[in-house]
Amino acid sequence: MIEQYKKIIIISDIHLVKKGEKVKGIRTSESLSNAVRHIMIHQTDAEYVLFTGDLTHSGKTSEYRLLKKLISPLQLPITFLLGNHDNRSNFYAVFPEVASDPNGFLQYCFKVNNKFFVCLDTLNCNPDIGVKHAGFLCEERLAWLEEKLLILKDENIVICMHHPHFDVGFQKMDKIKLWNSDQFLKLLKTHKSINYIITGHIHRRISGVTDGINFSTFNSVSYQMPMLLSKENIPSEIVKPSSYGVLLIGSNSIVVHSEDY
Repeated sequence: MIEQYKKIIIISDIHLVKKGEKVKGIRTSESLSNAVRHIMIHQTDAEYVLFTGDLTHSGKTSEYRLLKKLISPLQLPITFLLGNHDNRSNFYAVFPEVASDPNGFLQYCFKVNNKFFVCLDTLNCNPDIGVKHAGFLCEERLAWLEEKLLILKDENIVICMHHPHFDVGFQKMDKIKLWNSDQFLKLLKTHKSINYIITGHIHRRISGVTDGINFSTFNSVSYQMPMLLSKENIPSEIVKPSSYGVLLIGSNSIVVHSEDY
């Protein structure tokens, strides 16, 4: 019997700036518009479009307004994560219809086939974390996660978050992963139903296994991370093909594709 998949589109690391401006050599507003156009031609059967954070480059209200305008042609359910370039207050000022958890963080769950997607807000708001752009999960967010994992203990769980809690081999990016990764991993190890981890942040397609859990990161729809593992500085212009992810969710499988456009 042929598997009947359901589809989730992954849009990662837009770094949106105003029209005409560039980030790392890319006009990010044009790149996002091209992605939206491509999705509405080729992926209209998707269940969701998941944005994995770094929606904007500077977290400005004007950037979120532009984001709302540029994604308005998407006639699909949309879900958001926040990344280190985002601003939670400014996001909610423009997207007040997006639900938050009881503590005001952008955390929620949704279900596709028999998989529950648990989405986490790793945007750091702790002034004691001195590493700029690193992620953080405070006690309130971890408590919310623990509660959800207990409720979903007999389900198949996919964790979605902007910052990976694991190293990927890029010296620069490994320094700004999830800051309290040990605390997060300790919580994960108490729950055996976590099947997969989806993250953004790296601007590169990477798949593997960490602590017995499969993971995938995705290309940005804007600029990509070059294969410079030991370099501290990323080149000022990185012009490579943009792409978005396509998750095929089966009854007993998750198949990960990447679509250049």
